[in-house]
Amino acid sequence: MAEFIEKVDQNKFVEIMHRWEYNAFSVEALRKIYDIETEINCDQNFIEIDRVVINLSYNEYKDWNEFVEEYSQFCQEHNIESVQDLAEYETVYVLTNNAFLIVPF
Repeated sequence: MAEFIEKVDQNKFVEIMHRWEYNAFSVEALRKIYDIETEINCDQNFIEIDRVVINLSYNEYKDWNEFVEEYSQFCQEHNIESVQDLAEYETVYVLTNNAFLIVPF
C-alpha cells in the first residue's frame, strides 16, 4: 500500500508535488499552498500533506480568462466580472502575473 501522507517542509513539499505526475500547480502556487496549510496547522513545526487532498482542495488559474472559460455560466448568473468579484463568493489567493488560486466550489 502506498503512503500518501508525508511530513515535509516548504522546499520538500514543492519538490514532491512538482515531481508528482498528477500535480496541477506552478511552483509559486505550491509555495502559497504550503503557506496556507502551514497557517492552518500553526500549532505544529511541520505539516502533513496528502497529495490527493491538496490536488482536490485548490484550483490554479493562469488568468481570469481561463477561469471564465470553465465557469462562464456561474460568472454570468452572479455578475462576476473579475477576480475581486469572485472573492466575494470564494476564497481567492492572488499570485503574480494575474494567476490565482481558489478553493473549488
